[in-house]
Amino acid sequence: MNSIPIPFYANTPDDTRCVQACFRMALKHFLSDTEYTWEQMDTICHAIVGKGTWWFPALIALQTLGLQTKMISSLDYKRLQNETFAYLEERTNEKIALWYKTHSNLSAVAPLLPIFLQSNIWKKCAATLEDIDHLLQDGWLVGIELNARLLNGKEGLSPHMTYTLHDPGLPARKNHLVTREELLTAWQYAGVNNTSLIGLKK
Repeated sequence: MNSIPIPFYANTPDDTRCVQACFRMALKHFLSDTEYTWEQMDTICHAIVGKGTWWFPALIALQTLGLQTKMISSLDYKRLQNETFAYLEERTNEKIALWYKTHSNLSAVAPLLPIFLQSNIWKKCAATLEDIDHLLQDGWLVGIELNARLLNGKEGLSPHMTYTLHDPGLPARKNHLVTREELLTAWQYAGVNNTSLIGLKK
């Protein structure tokens, strides 16, 4: 695994840049001579102030900056391209699909889906802990979406394999050590087959 410390950026106080913070960490790690501002990260991620940010536009942009990028996700991005919110409603429910429609940047970035699909970044399947392990061992940085609340408030430490997480928050937590079981529980908050990850490598 990569033993070089990974730069850490906390989410901004308005709690709107957790995705941008994660990509900013990766860019600083791999392209250490360049310091990206929050405004530049907003552009890279096609972020909209006050709305949730989807991963795939940044993965496209980071490829143009010379990084290898990949995504493993059971979300069907081909159906997302063709059916968008109808597909999300079928996959989740009407309330969640409406949230994505009104509180995320998906409507704005949906036109980028054909480029994303042509890039061969995405592999359609549920991501696993073994995927994380293999990528880390091969020098990739890995990002996942999880329920951070499930990682808070637990006492003790299990004496077996652990993961070190940079969680931009809020609250921000640098080098947060969690067990394999804790990570899996927080990662599977939306169901065992709804796990996704992104990988970044120079």
